Amino acid sequence: MSAIASSLTVTSGSESNEQHSIGRSLVLHILPGVFILTLFLATAPLLMRAGFPPMLAIVIGAAFGLAYQVGHLYNLGKKRNGKVSLKGIVLYRQSMPAWQYFVLIPLFVILAFLIDGLTKPVGMAMLSTLPWLPEWFPLQLARMAAAPSASLLLYVGVSA
Repeated sequence: MSAIASSLTVTSGSESNEQHSIGRSLVLHILPGVFILTLFLATAPLLMRAGFPPMLAIVIGAAFGLAYQVGHLYNLGKKRNGKVSLKGIVLYRQSMPAWQYFVLIPLFVILAFLIDGLTKPVGMAMLSTLPWLPEWFPLQLARMAAAPSASLLLYVGVSA
């Protein structure tokens, strides 16, 4: 093993896991988004015809994407451990102190709103350069508010 590869080894107890290459990490991070986008584009028109907001399609896509990712991790654990487990697959499993949740969660929510507000003009400019996108593609709260209340109740129930 080269000096660079050995420096990229993460050790947890007696097990070691080599880090992914940058290319593999990119693929593993981008593919779920591609899957969610594809499912969104395929299901949003159907859901909108049924009276649901298009945002429900993103929630469904994200649920399937998350289920696939968690299933993949458990599959890796089964291959490594001989049983369904995340031991040796998900490292750094120590809990944070409770006070950090009360500090970090509000901080990250505030940061998310700030980043969203600051990048909205860039996002709108990018959308305007893609005229072939369907008019419903940009998810807007006004469109959700116009949906029937029964469909919003289902949407909130699914996304909660």
